[in-house]
Amino acid sequence: MGKFKCAMAYWKKSLNILLNLYGKNNPKIAPSYNELGTIWAQNGNLIKAEKFYNESLNILLRYYGENHSDTAESYNNLGILYKNLGEFEKSREFINKSCLW
Repeated sequence: MGKFKCAMAYWKKSLNILLNLYGKNNPKIAPSYNELGTIWAQNGNLIKAEKFYNESLNILLRYYGENHSDTAESYNNLGILYKNLGEFEKSREFINKSCLW
């Protein structure tokens, strides 16, 4: 649990620095949200992971649209998350979107 707290603290610090530099809708922020989602998912908190993955996806959709590799990665992460939550239809929807770019 100590490594989790340490990783979370550094990613949150990184996110705050980027938010101060670029604002909340800049695509340079999206990877930090994505990594925070991954950290939460790896530690079993899929609800918090979903929040961060969606934040990343929303930024990427606004900036790049649906046909970009970064957007596809966010769709894929959400697809895996929904599979792990047992929401298979929703999972399939996101996985299919990740394959379209």
